[in-house]
Amino acid sequence: MTAAAEPLQPRTTTRPIVIATLVGIVAVFGFQALGTRTLGAEAYAPIGQLWTVYFLGFTMFLLPIEQIVARRLALAGGDLASLRPLRLPIIATVAVSMVISGAFVALTLDDNFAGVMWYIPAVVALAGLNTGFALTRGITAGQLRLRDYGISVASEALTRLLVAAALLAWRPTASSLVLAMLAAAVAGLAGRPWAGSTTSLAPAPEREGRLLTGLVIGTVAAQVILASGPIVVGFLGGSAVEVSVVFVSFVLLRGPLTSSYNFLSRILHWVTIEVDEGRTDAVRRRTQRGLAIGAAAAIMAGASAAWLGPSVVAAIYGAEFRPTSMLMSVGAVGVVVAAGALFVGLVLIATHHTRSIAVAWTIALTVMIVGIMTFSGTAPQRFANGFLVGELAALALLTQRAFHHLRAIAIGDESLIVG
Repeated sequence: MTAAAEPLQPRTTTRPIVIATLVGIVAVFGFQALGTRTLGAEAYAPIGQLWTVYFLGFTMFLLPIEQIVARRLALAGGDLASLRPLRLPIIATVAVSMVISGAFVALTLDDNFAGVMWYIPAVVALAGLNTGFALTRGITAGQLRLRDYGISVASEALTRLLVAAALLAWRPTASSLVLAMLAAAVAGLAGRPWAGSTTSLAPAPEREGRLLTGLVIGTVAAQVILASGPIVVGFLGGSAVEVSVVFVSFVLLRGPLTSSYNFLSRILHWVTIEVDEGRTDAVRRRTQRGLAIGAAAAIMAGASAAWLGPSVVAAIYGAEFRPTSMLMSVGAVGVVVAAGALFVGLVLIATHHTRSIAVAWTIALTVMIVGIMTFSGTAPQRFANGFLVGELAALALLTQRAFHHLRAIAIGDESLIVG
């Protein structure tokens, strides 16, 4: 391990993140409900696809940037100068995100976006503009400026909802929702990423770029498993209504998980410092407790979703979006498993082993694809079943690697610390 700079002392509690997360949950569901009820299932389908591409792009490429930035600042005492070696890797990552997002929309324009050309520049702009939002989150979390982090998160979510409401009242079309999404990305800068300190501290080791690459590869596979439902259902021959049903159902199911993303960089800060100081036993015990709690939560989530899920979806989005109980139950269990895998992954980031994250999620994605092609049933249910087996595979692989690397650090095997 390299010696860390003097750790930052918390200047605030996580209360601002909690408040911002609650605001974000309400605002996101409000945006989705407003859009579906105003446009209807058929007209809303392109927005569901655009949101999926945007969500995948953010979580695949920009969330890893946030986490690597937060981790680097945790080790460097919050000094922005330590981010200099990350500039080129970040630019390259964002460029790849913009190209892939734009290419996907262009190639599926007729099937998924009603042939409307302006979705192509819109999704490219979303990828570019949200880079500032991701950097704001990473910098404010890494510097423990949690109030500014909360302001950024809440501003982004509320701006999307309020702009959508205003524009839909004036012009009830899908383009109004797209403009609201673009405005939200700009509002995410409200956390003032430029406000932190910069000193002459030596720059971060060059391997930070490789850590980002490994994390991006793993996160790409992870988010394909988690958020590709509407795209997969469309590929399997599902109708526009089935695409919309899967989209809104999994948006609802993923709500708590997506909201937990706001806490990842803060938790990563803690874990990074503990690993750097050699307190691996504490990290291992906490991970074991979390997995036990997660197993119980998965059982409860599956039962609750089967019982209440279809009615809740119908109440929020409308009766035409009502899913089956089985879809909701399997999806809910899979989301809880995904949450466990996500937090175990933080241990691997803290121990410098993002390559293990890449390998685990790539194998899990393969398991999911095989499952989808093997399972029978409707297109939505085939996706849900494949989603669950993929998440289970990921959690098992990530847990094994995390405990392995923690043991290696504990016994001082320096050859296993970087990778």
